[in-house]
Amino acid sequence: SIISSCGIPNFTDSIAHPAFFASKHGLSGFTTKLAQQLSEENIRVTGLYPPDFELTGLDTSVDSQPRMGERLMNGRSIWETIRFVLTQPRSCHISSIYFQGPTREDLNARS
Repeated sequence: SIISSCGIPNFTDSIAHPAFFASKHGLSGFTTKLAQQLSEENIRVTGLYPPDFELTGLDTSVDSQPRMGERLMNGRSIWETIRFVLTQPRSCHISSIYFQGPTREDLNARS
């Protein structure tokens, strides 16, 4: 479940609408509960909490990106993380992944 960094408790570094924050907190709670409940059936559920990211760059290798914090993550970074989670052995359950990266507001403040 791709939730958003806006679903992290006490995260306020976004100008997103309060309704967006509320929906992401709801999705986070739902994903957490679903993961716990379905683990009894050996079904894995993972919540991903990325900051703002670009959907461009799906064909760009993650290694060719500039230093962390210089630009938004690209969709390839998110996909590579999802693929990592899916390729883990069934005995491995990764319940949450929190990404670090700038928001659009961070990048605009620097320019």
